[in-house]
Amino acid sequence: MERRAGIEMKRGALERVVLTIFSIIGILPGGSVAALARSVYLAALRLLRPAESALRRLIVAAARDVVLPSSEKKAVALPDFDRGTRDERGARFTLFDARKDFSDRAARPASMPQITVIGVDDWQSGAQAVDTPDAPVQAKALSRRIQALHLALSDVPKQARRLARWRARRAALRAAGKTVKFVEPLRPGWPPGHRHQGALAVHELLLDCDRLARAEDEMPGMIRAP
Repeated sequence: MERRAGIEMKRGALERVVLTIFSIIGILPGGSVAALARSVYLAALRLLRPAESALRRLIVAAARDVVLPSSEKKAVALPDFDRGTRDERGARFTLFDARKDFSDRAARPASMPQITVIGVDDWQSGAQAVDTPDAPVQAKALSRRIQALHLALSDVPKQARRLARWRARRAALRAAGKTVKFVEPLRPGWPPGHRHQGALAVHELLLDCDRLARAEDEMPGMIRAP
């Protein structure tokens, strides 16, 4: 009962964060926006990332009470729940944290510097255009993420059942000798979206949700926040 009360309290706090994001970008639940000023886009994203991570942890906490019926334990026959389910607008909420890429590819620069030889290569004087804070940014993907967050937050028990099926599928695949990338939705260490400096109220909420999710089944490599 105490955990359920904690989940509901944090869910209410997250709802207020989501309403703030809707207010920032100027749409209502169910709406969409094609483009935003860069400053507005970044302001919304700064709240959206930790809010998504916090909800993921609430779902993990809620999934502890889920018992799948026998009809759903045949997990291998179920569709893959990795990417979540879509509604009529294409919104979906991902149940697992993005994993960090520690490969050599991640260490390589995205592009190499361009070298221009004066008198040989074509060259135009003048500085390249620099994006201003009010430069427009495509925001359709951001809108879908916000809608997916809002829809998932409105029915946490449903998302908890999705997560239970997600785990059951992976357990069945491993039992069948197949390789899966990971079997737990949360990655070790600080939760995605956490900030050590310049933290907002949503970042504190994220840490609270992280503690709630890991209270009974601590994961290897977890960094416990003070």
